[in-house]
Amino acid sequence: MKQIKDAKVIVVKVGSSTLTYPSGMLNLRRIDSLVKTLCDLQNSGRQMILVSSGAVSAGLAKIGFLRRPDSIEERQAAAAGGQCELMNMYEARFASFGHKVAQILITRFTVENEIMRKNAEGTFRVLLEKGCIPIVNENDSVSYEGLEFGGNDLLAVTLAKVLRRAGVRVPEDISLIGVDF
Repeated sequence: MKQIKDAKVIVVKVGSSTLTYPSGMLNLRRIDSLVKTLCDLQNSGRQMILVSSGAVSAGLAKIGFLRRPDSIEERQAAAAGGQCELMNMYEARFASFGHKVAQILITRFTVENEIMRKNAEGTFRVLLEKGCIPIVNENDSVSYEGLEFGGNDLLAVTLAKVLRRAGVRVPEDISLIGVDF
């Protein structure tokens, strides 16, 4: 835990089950607690990055699905609608504490392609320098099997490598720690 206590950059990964109810509706109490905690950490001088799942789950109710769809196209449509829902909610809640957020949607191809990776590195660097809290998710509305990260846990670890290449000091021994809000 000393590593986290001394960290300048903290990457927090939050899963769908934390952000949404089984109905797909957003769990506003947990989201408020998450946002308040991240803002407090940012206020203490740390740079925060949020890797947020939940787009597909949040999009189910918004798009009008009664259950999680089986087809890739329907899940991608739910992700497209749900990502808007999540970002609107994050924008309003972070702004109420005086913090700016920016959305970065990536796929595994973003990291594997040298030009796209360098673009992502520069984007992260500028956002962090400007005090913005990047909110990162896999671009589920366009990802397809073979180019998926396989979940945001792996995305969070891969993100640490991207940040290192961007010149952001990230510890070599990354640990993912689940936190329930």
